[in-house]
Amino acid sequence: MTDIPILELPNEAPIERIWAFLSRDAKGKEGIMEAVIGDQHFPLVTGTERIVAKMEQLARTVAKRSSMKVVLVEFTARRDVRVLSP
Repeated sequence: MTDIPILELPNEAPIERIWAFLSRDAKGKEGIMEAVIGDQHFPLVTGTERIVAKMEQLARTVAKRSSMKVVLVEFTARRDVRVLSP
C-alpha cells in the first residue's frame, strides 16, 4: 500500500444531508462531477451546506469546459452501512 496523506479536518456535526454536483449528458445519464488537479481527482460532494457555495464556482467552470449540464442534488436519506474501526 502506498503512503496516502491524511488531512485531519475538524468534524462539525452529524451529517444528515449530502450535496453533490452531478453532470448530466444529453441522454440523461449522470455522474458525480470531479475537479481534476494534476493527477488527483476531487469529487464535488460535501456534507456541509456552507461548502456548497464554495464548490459552485468550480462546478460552473467544469460545466463550461465539459459542455454538460450541472445539477446540484441533495440527498437526505441516511443509512449507516458499516463502521470501520481503526
